[in-house]
Amino acid sequence: MLSQLARRRAYVSTPWRLKQLAAQKISSFSSTSFCSTSNQTQSPMADTETELIYQSRNAVRLLTLNRPRKLNALSSGTLESVHEKLNEFVKSDLANIVIVKGKEPRAFSAGADVASLAKAAQSEGLEKSLPGNAKFFQTEFVLNHTIATYPKPYVSILQGVTMGGGVGLSCHGAFRVATENTLLAMPETKIGYYPDVGALFFLSKLNGELGLYAALTGHRFKGYDSFKFGISTHYIGEDSLLDLERRLEELELGSIDSSTSAEYFKLVDWCLEEFSSEPPADYKPSLSVQDLDTIDECFKYDSLEEIINALQNAEAKNPEFVKNALSILSPENPEDGMSPLSLKVTLKAYRQAAKLDLQAALQQDMRLSYNFCNSPEFREGVIALLVEKRKPNWTFKSLSDVSNDTVNSMFAPIPEEFTLKFPSEANFTEYPYNFGLPREKDIMDFVTGETSEQDTKATKQDVIEFFKKKYPDGLKQGLTENVNEVLSRKTSPDPTDASLLDWNY
Repeated sequence: MLSQLARRRAYVSTPWRLKQLAAQKISSFSSTSFCSTSNQTQSPMADTETELIYQSRNAVRLLTLNRPRKLNALSSGTLESVHEKLNEFVKSDLANIVIVKGKEPRAFSAGADVASLAKAAQSEGLEKSLPGNAKFFQTEFVLNHTIATYPKPYVSILQGVTMGGGVGLSCHGAFRVATENTLLAMPETKIGYYPDVGALFFLSKLNGELGLYAALTGHRFKGYDSFKFGISTHYIGEDSLLDLERRLEELELGSIDSSTSAEYFKLVDWCLEEFSSEPPADYKPSLSVQDLDTIDECFKYDSLEEIINALQNAEAKNPEFVKNALSILSPENPEDGMSPLSLKVTLKAYRQAAKLDLQAALQQDMRLSYNFCNSPEFREGVIALLVEKRKPNWTFKSLSDVSNDTVNSMFAPIPEEFTLKFPSEANFTEYPYNFGLPREKDIMDFVTGETSEQDTKATKQDVIEFFKKKYPDGLKQGLTENVNEVLSRKTSPDPTDASLLDWNY
């Protein structure tokens, strides 16, 4: 793989159009201009007391989450401030790129301040606290829609803990930067809730059944994992982040018509890729190729009982992984003790989100969140684990205690005043941009001829070259390794010519 220095030198061979655009504004990236702050302005909001620090830096608008002692837990005020700023930036011709990050490397955001919501339910009672708690989720999910449909480059820097609402604040944006200290997860089934913030819609786009596995188990993606498995679009070492920010500050439009154009998005991608890092020398994926095969084999079912039965049957082939997965999914596990209700609701919600468009998926989330707020399960999980530091006493003790009627009740319609009112009609079933590694589905479409113009079957090199063309000068960290791994798992040699590939359905 190319080193960072080699990537920067590779600029000389960058395709002409990108080179021309980059030269207009990036050539000023000298040691003098690099360190200059004379052209930067800092908002009066940038004080140590506010939960959101706003700074204007040439082409960049920087939003910094500033609750480090609470791992940047998201309050209603923070969410409203972010939304207000995004609406402001989109109207400004001077604001080209939005960067969102945490104040300290320890956390991007540990998610919504659910402890405050649960305490309100505990002190006021479910009925009295319900409107206020539901309003919080309304605010959050509408912001998720705004981020997902934001017309300008939105870059999140995922240093440290990134969970729950922190995932929602990042995963829907076009650019998601992981570092060696990223710790990303959706652990809601452990607190009597479900992966909200449109995360199920996002996770359903990951390879195979990986998204469902992550949603049910709260699997933690650490460092390079987040990039390798398709959650982040780029992996950049923390020692390069300040340089990256300053480079993006200089990335003005030049001859590009607008920062909302696909051409400008590609230029931002090129800059991020320029700073991309190789994985640490001692990096070992948290999920092996065998684990991924087991996940696809066992998590393809539509009931927890079938999934658990499949895992039990697969234990002989992959004992360590299966034992761990079964332990996590067991409500009786003294360490994890996932909520049986949460597990069943999450499975159904995930399957439905995979078939919905963005707006419908977020509306489903709003129904679920309202009904969970009206249920003792969520309150008990949060109070037990986050406040009183004890094991939850779930209403439903086992999966068999949770009937289909109970699951369906969590999807029941809610009062009109608590449904989501989106500020725009923007909508989609697939994200408009994919600046991360090629997805398994994309690779399958090429191998099976859906996106290939070849008259013959593809070779491994054909596949690699096809996807290289999607990136400036073919530079994409991890591309070759990613494609080779997918092909090794999902294809077999043509019986008449071993160099040609057949897709294994």
